[in-house]
Amino acid sequence: MSDTGAYTYEPINPKNESGLWIRVLIIEPGYWDAPISCILRPFEVRESQPDDRISSSESVFLQGDLKACKITGYAALSYTWGDPTVTKGILVNGKPLQVTANLESALRHLRRADNAFVLWVDAVCINQKDDVEEKNSQIMHMGAIYRSAIMVMLWLGDGDALSDMAFDVYRHQASMLQRSRDINIPIPPEILSPIKDALKHPQVMRALFETFDRPWFHRLWTVQEMVLAREFIFICGTKTLTEAEVDLCVGEESRSLGLPPILNWHRYKTWKSLNESGWGRLSVALQLYGGRLCQDPRDKIYGLLAISNLIFRNQIVVDYRYSIGQVYQMAATTFILEEGDLGSTFWGPRFYTSELASEDKEKRFLPSWVPDFSRYASDLEFEVLNGSNYGIDLDRYFGSSGGGLAEDAIYNTFHKGNQSVLDLTGVVFSQVLTLGSRIDMGSENWQQIVRQWEPRNLLDSPNHRGKGSFDVYWRTLLSDCSYEGQNRRLSEADIDVLRPSFLAWRSFSIEDDLLDKGRKPRGGVHDAVPDSDATPFRNTFATQLEKRIVGRVFSQLKNGCFAMVPENSAEGDCIAMVHGSRLPIVIRQVNQELIAKIQAMSGEIGWQLIGTAYVHGIMDGELWEDVEKGIRVEETMCIV
Repeated sequence: MSDTGAYTYEPINPKNESGLWIRVLIIEPGYWDAPISCILRPFEVRESQPDDRISSSESVFLQGDLKACKITGYAALSYTWGDPTVTKGILVNGKPLQVTANLESALRHLRRADNAFVLWVDAVCINQKDDVEEKNSQIMHMGAIYRSAIMVMLWLGDGDALSDMAFDVYRHQASMLQRSRDINIPIPPEILSPIKDALKHPQVMRALFETFDRPWFHRLWTVQEMVLAREFIFICGTKTLTEAEVDLCVGEESRSLGLPPILNWHRYKTWKSLNESGWGRLSVALQLYGGRLCQDPRDKIYGLLAISNLIFRNQIVVDYRYSIGQVYQMAATTFILEEGDLGSTFWGPRFYTSELASEDKEKRFLPSWVPDFSRYASDLEFEVLNGSNYGIDLDRYFGSSGGGLAEDAIYNTFHKGNQSVLDLTGVVFSQVLTLGSRIDMGSENWQQIVRQWEPRNLLDSPNHRGKGSFDVYWRTLLSDCSYEGQNRRLSEADIDVLRPSFLAWRSFSIEDDLLDKGRKPRGGVHDAVPDSDATPFRNTFATQLEKRIVGRVFSQLKNGCFAMVPENSAEGDCIAMVHGSRLPIVIRQVNQELIAKIQAMSGEIGWQLIGTAYVHGIMDGELWEDVEKGIRVEETMCIV
């Protein structure tokens, strides 16, 4: 390489001109085996550019004096960095710069033999190591950078025989579907049949699933890079696939071909629509994409800001000098302010709370009400937006805070200016007396464990607000909600259908267990089960149950009420109702040592938040009636 000494960055905007300035990378033309040589130049991003600046993809190609010619547009690269220890050298302004092998391969594939190519790529265009201020500023404007790009190149990596096959299959299907659409004639059966057979071939299926399960599809930053793109193209080796072609291959017409829906295209389309309409909240983005990977835990928040519509945007500051804990606390505070509900941070099964956080000291002492966003509770990416989620957002269906939310509980909730501590006002309702065993939803015997949750004295338990304990128990297991295409509160019709289903499910389990023990089933159960095959009844209840109990266990409280609580609850924990939360919360008194560590005020009782709960009989504001009558007295709970 020509000059001695590695490339050193110069300021992006040395004249301090107004506007958003970035660096763009001009890839000089060259043949395949030639070293990659580039020029870095400053460029002003204008999101409201004239049409002639953004209308043609040809504006990303340059000829002539590359150091002086006018730049009118750029493409942006979306990729995974790959192993940071495996690097290759490129030339930038005549000096060597090390980049990851995956990036070097992307640049080599994108380089043209005849024209220079203008590209924005984060690893080169941002001074990642020596200038934190620059990195903070550029990350804050990442949305504008990708929105302003004429094209976003989604680089999946080097090609191989399987990826070539997968891209060829998609392009062929897209071409055929487009021709059918153009002439408005369905694809004839004699053509359709062999295509379906070909798609069922194991090698074809393997090619499709492996290609579209590459690391790019699991990286968090790629979400915003795809959502914000005006136009994008998938690139894998020498193969390409346009957005229009993918649209054809995952639409309604493609189902007739038997093409597997492997791109989660519906999620991308839904989120893009939400983002453009202003409804794409950060809390929902985290629920959808929190399981994706990023190298820096702070990027769990920073990496989704550009596609999230934040009313209180100044609450989250992109600054890599902040600790992980500070960033997560800013995010949790933003959720409380934007959602108008304290429960917006109490996701329970979605993310581990700080009690279950890693051994990283920086995160270990997060306030208990701040989720550890780096620890996703499940490998599943819950399908929140398309309705097939295992978890359920109970706050949509209940109002145990008693009608409207107390405004003071939301905006004056931080303890005497200490934003690590929440002062919540409410009522301590009861304590956890018993807890069911935790379950592993991946285990084959999870239903058997749930069956063992049933209280021994169920049939003899007192009524709950005029309702029989037997119905109250199974309705508690389901959090009093049903799933039939969409989540909803149980109706009287649902109860009539699910009661015999529960009895069949319960009867089967009791009989199955007792066969091993040589005892007889308890009386009174089989009388309520239809004489016909009970399997459909059991399956109906099991299907509903499976969607309700992820991260939850059954609990009987000291006052006899039934509840579903977070799986990390413990006997002796308290159930409380507080203003500003639509759901009851589970709290645990903490010792003075922990209070001191998180700087709570001495002399006051400190509580640790465990999560939200479903408690049958108090989910619609019933406790506040007791407060109004003077039966219960409100108190302040210091959540640390």
